[in-house]
Amino acid sequence: MFFAMEVVLRDLSIRHLHTIAIASVAGAVVSHSLIGNELTFQVSPYALDNPTELVLYALLGLVAVGLAILFIELLEWTTLLPERIPSWMRPLAFGLGVAAVGFLVPEVLGTGQQFIGEVLRQDISRTWWIFALLAVGKLLATSLTLGGKGAGGIFMPSLFAGAMAGAAFAAVADPVWTASTLDPGAFALVGMAAVFAGVSRASFTSILIVFEITGDYGLVLPLMVAVAIATVLANRLHPESAYTAPLVRMGIHAVPGDHIDLLTTVTIGDLGLGPPIVVAPTDTLTNVEGVLRRNRIHGAAVVADDGKLVGVVAESDIIRLGGASDLITAADAMTPHPVTVSADLPVSEALERMAVLGVGRLPVLDRHDPDRIEAMFRRDDAIAAYHLALGTAARVDQLPQRLATRTSESTRYFEFEIPPGSVAVGRRIREVSWPEGCIVVSVHRGNQLLVASGDVELRSGDALTVFCDDAARRRLIERLTPKSDTA
Repeated sequence: MFFAMEVVLRDLSIRHLHTIAIASVAGAVVSHSLIGNELTFQVSPYALDNPTELVLYALLGLVAVGLAILFIELLEWTTLLPERIPSWMRPLAFGLGVAAVGFLVPEVLGTGQQFIGEVLRQDISRTWWIFALLAVGKLLATSLTLGGKGAGGIFMPSLFAGAMAGAAFAAVADPVWTASTLDPGAFALVGMAAVFAGVSRASFTSILIVFEITGDYGLVLPLMVAVAIATVLANRLHPESAYTAPLVRMGIHAVPGDHIDLLTTVTIGDLGLGPPIVVAPTDTLTNVEGVLRRNRIHGAAVVADDGKLVGVVAESDIIRLGGASDLITAADAMTPHPVTVSADLPVSEALERMAVLGVGRLPVLDRHDPDRIEAMFRRDDAIAAYHLALGTAARVDQLPQRLATRTSESTRYFEFEIPPGSVAVGRRIREVSWPEGCIVVSVHRGNQLLVASGDVELRSGDALTVFCDDAARRRLIERLTPKSDTA
């Protein structure tokens, strides 16, 4: 549950909790019904016997940071390297790499779940460098598998590497630590959570998941210390987790909502919806069906000869009456007096109305003439609204950085937002008298980034990225700012 909130939503707000909790409970009930209540790892209870051991667990958190960063870098390297290798050779080359690693350390093959359990129960004993080799070998084998387009995941390899790192750390520290007797299984357990926290940046998940798979709550403080150190330092050294790094490489950046529904920041009027597809009340259902198919829509507004909205007809209405017919008109099949919205209504509220009514479209009425339809808001328009809201939110988040760049004396790039009433509003870039030595690089408009060609018409609110020196910058601001603003 917390994994979805921390990694996917990147938001721990209470408004997401009930939905995810219901899904988690349903999944837990089904899994327990099919699999039973058996724990993933059967381990002896552990406890923090000496508070001074927290120092060692903190050092283990530092080791976990190194392994987490190594894993993320290996995943990135094995993902980017194959681009230089022919596609037919990639599975073969990387498969041979996995085979070589498995030949040296066969324990890394498979999920490693049984071997982890043996380490936690201390059923096996190895020297510290063997445990360290197993940790690195598992990360390398997993990265080669995923890079070669094989099947695999990140979760169990992270736990395996963490368990091996914890056992290796305990083996190194035990001869020199005299304050208490160290339990290698406890360090392996904490190492599992710490490495996964560094890899995923899901600190709550990392702590709770150890509780769930072992049923042991005796190491709460060591877990919190190691996981906190691993999460904070890994986030500073490598801002993206193993789960978000592939998305960033594809140009997908998750923007936290900060407890605000992004769709409340966008109105229906902001979407620039085009004129609606309409039919007349006297049109037969055969004609209506043809209109819907040609325009690839599932419903249309029914408008009288005087332009007044009288209803909405949908595919479901045609099916309800037995299909297309020349004997039944749109007036007979339509939903009269439909619920409507205005252009200044937030998209979030429009979607709520659609969900409650169970409809896929809402007529948008003219604010000056409530009987006249000016657009049709559909479910597909919500996607455009979401992208628009994301672009606006990202731009607002970047504003402090842009302001810092603007006020830096050493910069040669700066951004200027065209204010209302500027002489540049309504003119093309080539028609504006730019200061000598001033080059317009790009125009940021809403969620669009436009190349600054001479034919681009400037609008109020456009953010221009300009390359020039400080003197030209001052002249540009004076020239494009309305006199009333500079007075």
